[in-house]
Amino acid sequence: MVSIVVSGMILGFAIAILVGPVFFLLLNTALRKGWLPAIYIALGVAISDIIYILAIYLGFSRFENSLISHDVLIFAGGVLLIAFGLVMIGKKIKIEPTDELVFTNKERIKYLSRGFMLNFINPSVIIFWIGAVSAATIKLENNSGLIFVFFTATMLTVFLFDVFKIYLSRKLSAIITEKSLRIINIVSGIAMVIYGFYLLVF
Repeated sequence: MVSIVVSGMILGFAIAILVGPVFFLLLNTALRKGWLPAIYIALGVAISDIIYILAIYLGFSRFENSLISHDVLIFAGGVLLIAFGLVMIGKKIKIEPTDELVFTNKERIKYLSRGFMLNFINPSVIIFWIGAVSAATIKLENNSGLIFVFFTATMLTVFLFDVFKIYLSRKLSAIITEKSLRIINIVSGIAMVIYGFYLLVF
C-alpha cells in the first residue's frame, strides 16, 4: 500500500511541475488577484482531472474485458506517456505579458470555472490521463481500491504543489524567465519518459 501511495505521489509530482496554461493562469492570478482566486482555479483544475480519471476508468473497465490483451494496453499507456514527455521536452516556452490576462469577475465560482475549463479543454490533458489511467488499471490489476489510493495520492500531490506554487508566486515572479521555465519543462518531460519506460519494462 505504501508503495502505491509513493508511486501516486511521484506521478503527481511529475504532473505538478509541468509548465503549461494552468501554470501561467495560477501565477498571474496569484500575483494580480491574490491567493484565494488562485486556489479556486486550482480546485477547478483538480475537479476536471477527477472527472477525466473517473470517466476514463469507468470506460476502461468495460473496454478491459474485450479481446485486447493486457500487454497491448499497458504498452499503449507507456507509449502515450513517453510521447507526452517528449513533447514537453521539445516544447518552446514563451512568457506572455501579464496585461493580456484580465480577471474582471470577482465571484469565486468564475475562478473555479476558469480553472476547470482551461484544463478540461486541453487535448494534452485527455491524452495524458488516457495513458496514465489505462496503465495504472493494468498495473493494479483493475483493483478499484488500489486505483483509488493511487490517484488520490496523485491528485493530493498535484493540488498541494499548486498551493505551494501560489504561495511562492510573488517570490518567484522576480526570478522566473523563459530559460528557467524551459529547464522545468525538460525535467518534467524526462520524468514522464522515465515513467513511461518503467511501465513498458517492469
